[in-house]
Amino acid sequence: MQIMSRTILVASLVTSVMCGSTNATPVPTFSLEAAAINDVPLPQGTATSIEVLPGDRLMLEVYIRDWSPNGQKLIACQAQINPASFSSGKKGFIEPFGYNAARLAGTDNPTQCFIDQKHPKYIFQDKVTIPVTDTRSEGYRWLSALINMQGPQSKQDGAKYYMGSIHMLVSGNAQGQFALSLIDSKDSCQILETSGAQIMPFHVESLQVSVRKASRVQAMRRLIDLSNQPVGSLDLLPGEGSVTNLLARSSP
Repeated sequence: MQIMSRTILVASLVTSVMCGSTNATPVPTFSLEAAAINDVPLPQGTATSIEVLPGDRLMLEVYIRDWSPNGQKLIACQAQINPASFSSGKKGFIEPFGYNAARLAGTDNPTQCFIDQKHPKYIFQDKVTIPVTDTRSEGYRWLSALINMQGPQSKQDGAKYYMGSIHMLVSGNAQGQFALSLIDSKDSCQILETSGAQIMPFHVESLQVSVRKASRVQAMRRLIDLSNQPVGSLDLLPGEGSVTNLLARSSP
């Protein structure tokens, strides 16, 4: 009889834990995701894990979801990319086009970091907003704020909403697994409700980018492709960081 009671007790506890995890309110979440490689949209939509080759061009997008755990309405949101993640692989970098050139010159880089207000999943779709991008900071930032206080409310169903875009370049010498991420800090990533208070806590998801070694043919295609880009649109490192150098070293 005691054995049966213990069995029932253990079963009840397991059921309770499982139900609790299933019914737990989703945490507000930012995610950095890949949308296109070499100007070709990913067929399955955005992804949190991709494979690329050295010299590839990426378009990444920032998303936010589940920001209303207690029924909050959103009036502003901000996200900032972590520059330390640009060199998180074994070798080389993945960083915004023209990143070093703009920083050395002390200029903005607005064509590479932007907010597409016509994006079908834009967080403030059809609302009057102030969209701002900051490319002077070491980690580029996106900020959108409503003019009025009638912000949207999340259904807490995991649906993702767009915040901003960034064009990135995989260096010619890039190798290994990169984890491109936003800065996990309440000063860098923010979700503000109608009272002006931050919605806390929140979670940040990174983008996993695996850089594979390019064959000679693939490297040649990248070199031709890159040579057709507008002057000044690329920011390749000289020597080892260039696709030309990659081509010389690549296996047949």
